Amino acid sequence: WLQNAAATFRRADNADGLVNALNNLGLVYKNLREWREATRFLEQALKLNPNNAQAYHDRGLAYRDKGDSGRAIADFDQAIKLDANYTIAYYNRGLAYRDKGDYDRAIADFDQSIKFSPNTATAWHDRGLAFRDKGDSDRAIRDFDQAIKLDPKDARARYFQAVAMDLSG
Repeated sequence: WLQNAAATFRRADNADGLVNALNNLGLVYKNLREWREATRFLEQALKLNPNNAQAYHDRGLAYRDKGDSGRAIADFDQAIKLDANYTIAYYNRGLAYRDKGDYDRAIADFDQSIKFSPNTATAWHDRGLAFRDKGDSDRAIRDFDQAIKLDPKDARARYFQAVAMDLSG
C-alpha cells in the first residue's frame, strides 16, 4: 500500500493530483494505525483544497478509528456540508454517533444512508444495532431481517437478530 501511495504521490502533476495523493497517504497511515501521520497528510490535503469532502470524510475515519468520535463527527459534518449526497459520510457519522451512545442521531444518519443506498446490508445491520442499543428490539429485528435478505452470508446480522429476538421475548 505504502509503495502504491508513494508512487501516486510522485506522479501527482497538478493540485488535484497532489490532494488525492496526500489523501491516499493519509488513508495508508490510518490503516497502519499511525494517527499522527494520517491526520498530517489529510490536513495537508485540506490546506490545498478546503472544499474536498473526501478528505474531511477520510480524516473523520482516522479520528473515529483513533476513538475521537467528536472530531470524527465534526469532519463528517463538514463532508456532508460540502456534498449533501455523500452517502458513506452519513453512514460513518452514524457509526460515530452510535459510538457516543447518541442512538437517535445514529438512526437518523443510517436512515439517510439507506435512503441513498437501500441495498447496502451494512447500513441496515448497523441501524439494527442502534435500535437494539436504544432498546427497540422489534425495529432491530426488522433491520437485521433486511440485512440478511441483502447479504444472506452476514453471520453478524444473524447473531444480532437472534439476540434481539431473545430480548424481545
